[in-house]
Amino acid sequence: MKRRGLSVAAVFALALVPVDAAGAAAIGTWGVDLSDQDRSVRPGDDFFRYQNGGWVARAAPDVKHPFMSFWRDVRNLAPARLAMILDQLSANPKVGESTEPTRKAATLYREFLDEAAVERLGYAPLEPELKTIGEARTRADIARIMGHMEGPETLRGANMRDGYGRGMFLMNVSQDAANPNRNALYLTQGGLMLPDPSYYSGVQVADVRQKYRAYVERVLALIGWPRPARRAEEILAFETRIAAASTPLEQLVDSAQTYHAVTYGELTKLAPGFDWKAYFAGASLVPPTRIVIDDPKAFARIAAILGKADIRMLRARQAFAAADYNAALLSRDLYGAKVEFRTDVLNTPSLAARDRKDGAERLVEAVTPDVVGAIYVQRFVSPAVNARAKGMASALRAALDARFATADWLSPESKTEARRKVATMQIRVGYPDRFDDYAGLKVSGNGLYADVHAAADYEWRELVKRLDQPFDRSRWTLAPMYPQYSYDPQSNAAEVAVALFEPPFFDPAADDAVNYGAVGTIVASKMLDAFNLSGAKYDSAGKLRDWLKPNELAHLTRMGAALADRYSAFEPLRGVHPRGKVLTDEALSDIGGIEIALDAYRASLHGRSPDVVDGLTGDQRFFLGRAQSWRARFTDDAIRNQLTQGSNAIPWMRVNGPLPNIDSWYSAFAVKPGDKLYLPPADRLRLW
Repeated sequence: MKRRGLSVAAVFALALVPVDAAGAAAIGTWGVDLSDQDRSVRPGDDFFRYQNGGWVARAAPDVKHPFMSFWRDVRNLAPARLAMILDQLSANPKVGESTEPTRKAATLYREFLDEAAVERLGYAPLEPELKTIGEARTRADIARIMGHMEGPETLRGANMRDGYGRGMFLMNVSQDAANPNRNALYLTQGGLMLPDPSYYSGVQVADVRQKYRAYVERVLALIGWPRPARRAEEILAFETRIAAASTPLEQLVDSAQTYHAVTYGELTKLAPGFDWKAYFAGASLVPPTRIVIDDPKAFARIAAILGKADIRMLRARQAFAAADYNAALLSRDLYGAKVEFRTDVLNTPSLAARDRKDGAERLVEAVTPDVVGAIYVQRFVSPAVNARAKGMASALRAALDARFATADWLSPESKTEARRKVATMQIRVGYPDRFDDYAGLKVSGNGLYADVHAAADYEWRELVKRLDQPFDRSRWTLAPMYPQYSYDPQSNAAEVAVALFEPPFFDPAADDAVNYGAVGTIVASKMLDAFNLSGAKYDSAGKLRDWLKPNELAHLTRMGAALADRYSAFEPLRGVHPRGKVLTDEALSDIGGIEIALDAYRASLHGRSPDVVDGLTGDQRFFLGRAQSWRARFTDDAIRNQLTQGSNAIPWMRVNGPLPNIDSWYSAFAVKPGDKLYLPPADRLRLW
């Protein structure tokens, strides 16, 4: 990674104090807990419950833990470890202040935990912003306020999913899809402070809308804003109109249809109801000559609604937005109100965590991820595990290339480009080799609110510096301690953070079949993201262009449509269905990832037959590893939230959705006609 700052070795020297934090426990003798199974369920009827049904019957989630899963366990492991590190850094000045990077991290952590100091200040830190909002008299004033909120007032850490659409349009600097060697300014639709437009109209979330209206009223009352009940009704009605004018997520998933480069002049003509000059001034930006937007028609609709909106309502809305976003930095009554709605109702991660120490850790992870990331790697990452992870990635690359070499439905030209894309793909498994020292970040220690806002301003300035500059293809997007994965089609880079290499996803003591079935299918699915409906729109250089032949793209589209229909037919709750079209890319990658990981596992045997363990073949252990890794039980509200937001399928769908398309699963578990998951061979979706 070509990032300025400290090498891993240099950061390792920052805090060499012992930390006693156990990792995830090994599972069984070879990686799968057979006591979790429910043998009364046939594998071909419900493979998720066949492996996990016994555990599901014992699990009991509640509102404070709306879902129980291995994913949650592993994601909670890293914060617990990091909190131990931060406790030591903040308690021991000789350690915590041994370098500037650790001093900044320790200071932020201490400030967040100092509830007494935060409570003494109450709402005082927010008052200047509320005063500015209250004095807004024109739409230009409102646009300027929105620009400031969306630019230098937003924390952008990978672990933050907060803020939503405080402004009508969201800003980011990112790699230009049409010119992947450069960065560009992206604007996307905003204006909604619930997670998705469907929250404003869906019958299944009508109660969430009412809770949102009550939350808006409560926040406005807490900050002393006039007529909170009336303004809350008006804000909900306004955002409902914005939601109706917004592009549905089902359309936004098509990257080729959501790339529209416009000039500044074209933007002002397209959406004249919004003061773009004031907006960019608020974001401390000179109006750029070139901007990428997602949907011109939606921009025009949203700007027109804003142009007719009552200025008193807009002032109240921005006051609510400011208080909502900053709640974790202010008094405990506002903090508690946000936890009750954002955390308990929506299950949305923010600094307002149920346990304040979780919020403190999350803040440090958001602002200075490389500081704690480097220490995390030194303390908790086994070089042997990291080496095995990289070896698995190489095996998966070889398996994917072998599939393309024999893909009979691709033309020779398409096959060559596909294999080129596999060969040039960056498969980043583990962690970067250099970490940022945050030299320009000022953490004064004079108060939580001031330091967090200084950090957000620093992040924005660093981001703006990249505008129209060459794109750094070596830059990681995930922190090593954050157990997650991603694929960036413009960089042609798949990333899997080393924190994910914990049981049950990767267990050093487990059978290889289980590891390939668990983390192997995840890594492979990220590689397959390069060839699903969205990823296939980008070539091997990361440029947005059609490189598949029309008939090949049509073939892929037909498979995606069939999957969308199947997933939409699921009904996990009465009257609640997944948004199949939104989940199509994930479903395609899941199928392909399982196929590739199984190929790689079999290749790792080098021609020998796998051992039979506890009466189970290698293929059977592979599929059980996949099912076990997605073990989970959600509350009904958690299921409803996830399906309404639409970004991911719920866990049992990650098992029962793709497996019926895998021929080897049928033979491994004697799945036959009449079983509920059985698909005739002609209906199975075979990918590459």
